[in-house]
Amino acid sequence: NKLDEREKILEKITADNAQLRKDISIADETIEKKDTEINKLVCSISEIKNEINLGKIEQEVKCTKLETEIKKDQEDISCQTTELQTLNCSLAEANKAVNEKETELIHLRLLVDEEETAIKDKDGAYQEL
Repeated sequence: NKLDEREKILEKITADNAQLRKDISIADETIEKKDTEINKLVCSISEIKNEINLGKIEQEVKCTKLETEIKKDQEDISCQTTELQTLNCSLAEANKAVNEKETELIHLRLLVDEEETAIKDKDGAYQEL
């Protein structure tokens, strides 16, 4: 009897051990699958981080280019402003010279008018004689 009981217990333990081995095997496979999934997710996260970093670098390059263009445009504006100021000064000097010449011309016309009047007066005096 005792021997039969022991055999039954031993069979039960053997069956339980076999079931536990199956369960452990299934658990190992599940762990491997989950580990593979986790590794894939880690790779995906790394790829996304790389894309983000690349995007940041591209944006920084674009910003640097735009800043350079803005500085160049500002320098061009400054040069053009200086040229415009120089042209305005030249125009003012030219206008001043024109005004001086017009004043001289008016003065000369007055002299010519005086001379013509003097000639007419002399002609009138000669005609009276």
